[in-house]
Amino acid sequence: MPPLTYSGKVTFSLPRTLMVEVRRAVEDGMFPSQNALVRKAIEDELKRIGQERLRQEFMDAAQDPMFMKDISDTEEEFSSSDSETSRMLPDD
Repeated sequence: MPPLTYSGKVTFSLPRTLMVEVRRAVEDGMFPSQNALVRKAIEDELKRIGQERLRQEFMDAAQDPMFMKDISDTEEEFSSSDSETSRMLPDD
């Protein structure tokens, strides 16, 4: 994720137990500040959401007969060059 160039202020309401855990993590030196912990948690969750969206798009594509035919056709078109390249690679 690119670095943020602007910081804005946002107010959230959190359960007291969660606030205690956030403060404890900062006091234990796991994060330099509460803001850093919250920022990291949000970034991680947004990354997870993005990965889940991509996974779902792949699952949807796998159910699309036209997409799967295109993949199959492309594999067939490149099969001879893939074989040729494979013969050029050194044996391990």
